[in-house]
Amino acid sequence: MRGAENHVELTNPVYRRIVGRPQGPVEGLPLRQVLPPSAAETAERCIAAAYTQGRTVTAYEIPVQSGEPPQMTYWDVDYIPQRAEDGHIEAILMLAMQVTGKVQARGRLELLASQLQTILSNLPNGVLVIDTDLRVTLANDYARRWFGQNVVGLSVAELRRRFSFTDSQGRPLAPEQLPLQRALQGELVAGVELVATPISGPRLQLLSSAAPLRDPAQGNRITGAVLTVTDITAQKQAQADRERLLAEVEAAHATLRTILDRLPDAVLVVDTAGRITMSNDALVRYLGRDMHGANIADLRREFVHVRADGRPFAPGDTPLERALRGETVTGVEVQFTLPPGRRAQAIESVAPLYEPGGGGRLSGAVAAYTDITPQKQAQAERERLLAEVQDARRKLQAIINRVPEAVIVIDPQQRITLSNDAARRLAGRPLLGLSLSDLQRIAGPVTVGSQPLTPGQTPGERALRGETVTGVEIRARTPDGRPIDLLESAAPLPGPGGMVREVVIVLANITPLKELDRAKDEFISVAAHELRTPLTSLKGHAQILLRQAIKDNWRPSERHSLEIIDDQVDRLNQLISRLLDVSRIRLGRLQLHREPVDIVGLARQVAEEMQVTTEAHRIWVETPVDSLTGQWDPGALRQVLMNLVGNSIKYAPGGPIIIRLQPEERQVIVSVSDRGPGISPQQQARLFEAFARGVAEEYRRTGGLGLGLYISRGIVEAHGGRIWVESELGRGATFSFSLPL
Repeated sequence: MRGAENHVELTNPVYRRIVGRPQGPVEGLPLRQVLPPSAAETAERCIAAAYTQGRTVTAYEIPVQSGEPPQMTYWDVDYIPQRAEDGHIEAILMLAMQVTGKVQARGRLELLASQLQTILSNLPNGVLVIDTDLRVTLANDYARRWFGQNVVGLSVAELRRRFSFTDSQGRPLAPEQLPLQRALQGELVAGVELVATPISGPRLQLLSSAAPLRDPAQGNRITGAVLTVTDITAQKQAQADRERLLAEVEAAHATLRTILDRLPDAVLVVDTAGRITMSNDALVRYLGRDMHGANIADLRREFVHVRADGRPFAPGDTPLERALRGETVTGVEVQFTLPPGRRAQAIESVAPLYEPGGGGRLSGAVAAYTDITPQKQAQAERERLLAEVQDARRKLQAIINRVPEAVIVIDPQQRITLSNDAARRLAGRPLLGLSLSDLQRIAGPVTVGSQPLTPGQTPGERALRGETVTGVEIRARTPDGRPIDLLESAAPLPGPGGMVREVVIVLANITPLKELDRAKDEFISVAAHELRTPLTSLKGHAQILLRQAIKDNWRPSERHSLEIIDDQVDRLNQLISRLLDVSRIRLGRLQLHREPVDIVGLARQVAEEMQVTTEAHRIWVETPVDSLTGQWDPGALRQVLMNLVGNSIKYAPGGPIIIRLQPEERQVIVSVSDRGPGISPQQQARLFEAFARGVAEEYRRTGGLGLGLYISRGIVEAHGGRIWVESELGRGATFSFSLPL
């Protein structure tokens, strides 16, 4: 081609076929008249470039449509400058080489690649292709999503830094154990389970397969490997869930079987045909053999099954038959005749069973039988015993109604369950059903001595705690307001297990005896007062005679007689004082003259005074405080302390006598301890009564009327305190009393 318009100067037959003019001449024509417009434009551009650059310019895969019928062909065209002898470019040689086959082959290859990419992108598996340099050359969409990024171009080492791989048992895998590495060694790896754990994210379970890629053109040399990865985490989880559910079902069956076999009730399950499909051990024990597989009709024939009163069930009306019609039946009393002719009674309850998710379709029924034969026998026995108890109570009521003392029986709730005629006369009304507190309200303020009964300390309440209480003197009022003196005793009646079932309270009316006793005390008080006058005179005359004897120097025997008279008058005065104290206490006339008293100082004074009277004992005071003051009667407390210390001196052969004072919350505890012979429990029970003395030889050898402890108790109780003794035979005694602060 030459000239400005690129006239064709020379062509060969091939070129003419290309441009579609195999027969007609094209020489001398401009290029635009020879080639199609698009091809001509490309050619002119390349020719201009060849002129400008002075070198060959190539246009690749130029499409040309020619021939009959017209077909698209593709050509690679070289535009080669042709130089004149002077070196300038005078023409362009255009050489065309057909590449239609290559273009078509590449098109087919691209189509195949597109189709392959579409297939790979829609696979539910991840696909990776790596080359021999262990670098990813291809990855489908699934793989990119799984790895969280486009992994094409990444190395296998980079992937391993982002994921740790173990086998299905959790054991780490060496690089050469990975399916990709094995495929690069020529191994075909199929269905290997792996566990992949990313740096962040959930643990994944994978099914991996790998195969080597070979190039036939290079002698089947391995050029890479392809890896497929399937995420089986959900599948494995589903499998684990299925196995767990199967295990749970099996465990549930085993648990149900265990529960059924542990139930005391006999249980059976039947299908819609009335055949027993399940039963428990209790049913086997009840019927004597295993009935699994038997029909309920056979069951009823073998074991006669009737109503509780012996009447047979109407056809189709048994509880199981009703349940198989969809009815729930509970609490039907039935009878069975069991071998060898034993009759048993049971409570039968049945319910229909439905298939789960079966649209409410009936699948059978379950029946439970509670053996009530022992209960029925026990009920009959109970009714017989109850009749005997009622007969015994009637006899008991008849007996206690003839007892002159009032008798009351209370239950643990302090309700009166039994009383006799004497108790009803005393209260002026029927007592059954009343409580102990109701009875106390009827009796008005109940006192022991001059002190009201402390709540919870009545004989009846003490007996409810298991204590036997004997002979407590109380004062109450009759319904018409008259004072009455009673001697109350209470004793617990134990029930099963030793628990207190009931308490018996006996009240004896001792008002006449107390009136007689008060008359005696009045007499003693008057007599003591009357005796003091002549004793005072005797004392005075004896003192006069003693002074006269000393002055006139009488004979010693005469003076000794006067001294004996003087001492005996003093002793009589002491006895009269004690009798007066007793009468005041018993008549409620003891008067206290309260003033601030330091009990610690008083105890130390008594210890010093009493120490002078004995050389065999050592008396001292122990207290954590230097002083302790309260509003008390100092003379009365001195008398109590001297009585207690004097008793220790009198009965203990020697050793220490300790006065202890211990302040406690809102009171002080005063105790006197010795190392004497001790006091038995029987003696302790009557120790603080008037005219009561010990029976041991040590006590019989001592003198006295046995009034000291009685007077001490009266003084302490008048102060609002209490007095008690703690002692064991051979180990001394400790007398203690409390005083409120």
